Amino acid sequence: MYKEDCEVSKSLVNTGLDSLSNEETLQLDDNLKPLSVFPNPFQNYISIQSPQKDQMVLKSVEGKIIGIYNIEEGLTKINSSFFNDGMYIITFMNQNKTFKLIKQ
Repeated sequence: MYKEDCEVSKSLVNTGLDSLSNEETLQLDDNLKPLSVFPNPFQNYISIQSPQKDQMVLKSVEGKIIGIYNIEEGLTKINSSFFNDGMYIITFMNQNKTFKLIKQ
């Protein structure tokens, strides 16, 4: 039985039976992976998985800026083979996230 003053917000499918089924489709966006930085500790490269473009600032623990990098959406690899061993702080400007990494 239908009420004429109802508003239907979901699609209804008549199956030819006395009942109606309500079908919804759930779609996942694989590009919405969270921001991650790996491996930690690192040696020759740092990998960044980012859901959006960003700017990354790499600093020593003393606060000295080592480099500023443009990060693409998806996976970005940074050559870190020339970094000295020690701890580093990475800040992502647009996503307001900070990570501590160790170079071995």
